[in-house]
Formats: sequence, structure tokens, C-alpha cells
Amino acid sequence: ALFTLRIDIWLCNKFISPDAAGEYAAIIPWTNYLRQYALILSEVISPMSIIYFAKSEINNLIRMNDLAVRVLALLLTIPVCIFCVFSESFLRLWLDDSHTHLAPLLIILTFHLFINLSVNPLLNIQTVFNKVKWPAIFTLFFGVLNFVLAILMITILNWGIYGVAITSMFVLTLKSAVFTPIYAAKILHYPWHYFLHSFLPGGLLFCCLIVIGIGLN
Repeated sequence: ALFTLRIDIWLCNKFISPDAAGEYAAIIPWTNYLRQYALILSEVISPMSIIYFAKSEINNLIRMNDLAVRVLALLLTIPVCIFCVFSESFLRLWLDDSHTHLAPLLIILTFHLFINLSVNPLLNIQTVFNKVKWPAIFTLFFGVLNFVLAILMITILNWGIYGVAITSMFVLTLKSAVFTPIYAAKILHYPWHYFLHSFLPGGLLFCCLIVIGIGLN
């Protein structure tokens, strides 16, 4: 998990420059705040997941987690859209005019989070069914993949901090938006795409808010 989520600044410092690591570090706290926001909201339903499983009320467990994904995606869409549409204004307020060039970095690091963080409630399914071995193995795989791809992005493609951000986005999407919902559906013996539909309301709201935000901007 650390290799998947927490090595970006170290990679920037080690393979680019301390200045680049400092710029990246100025942006990354906001993604961490969104992660904590999603984690708190998803943990609210964790006890209910355990209770439903203990009572063998599996249908209630599925409906609750499906609804939680939909609601969490909608709630995350609002701050994500604010970061994306008003990125330059936000950086001007948060730092100063000399850092507005980091707006694309802020967009890359945040625009996908309304999907990738909204799957957190589905982790309850892995826990209550005691199906955590394969998620652990895949997390290890994705962590190594993140490390290797980021180095290739920096050293071969010379994409700098944007290469690190793009790699982080790509690997996190594979793990959260692809593997986690498909594996949760497999545990429940549901069609593999069952929980993928839960992202649609958040995706539609995201598109609408982006259009409205661009008009306001």
C-alpha cells in the first residue's frame, strides 16, 4: 500500500530534484484530505456490514454497499470538480502566483478520485467474507508496478513530476476502479460488472459540474 500511495514525493526527490519534490509535496496534501474524507464516510457503514453479514442478510449488505458507493461518488465529485475547474485560482490562493503552473498537476492528481475513492465501501465486503488474500497480492503487484512505471516515466520519457502523477493515477485506477469492484462482485457471485454501474451517477454529475464550472470560470 505504501508503494502504491506514498512514494511519489520520494521518487521526485530521488530521480528529479528536491525542488520538484517540494512542488509535488505542496499539492499532495489535498489528495490526502480527499482520501481521509472518503475513508471516514466509508467507515460509517462498516459496522452495519458486519451486522448484516452476521445475520446472513446478504441482500441488505449488497444494497447498502452499492448505495454507499453511489453516494460517496456524488459527494466526492463536488470537491474534485472545484479542484479541477478552479485549479489556477486555488493555487494562487493556496500558494502564490508563481505556482499556478502546477494547475495541470493538481488536475491529474484529483480528477479521478471521485471514482477511485468511492469504492472504499466495497472493501467491507472483502473483510466480512474473509477474502483478503488476493487483494493483498494484487496490492503488492500494483505497488511494484507503480514504482517501476514511475521510474520509467522519469528516466526514459523525461516527464518529470507529471510522469509520477500519471503513473499514480493509472495504477490507482487499475486497483480501485477495476480490480476492487470486480473482485467484490466475484465474492458475491454476481456479474463482474455489477458494481461498475455504481459509478454512473457520479460520472454524470462530474460532467455536468465541469461544464458549469468552466462557464463560471
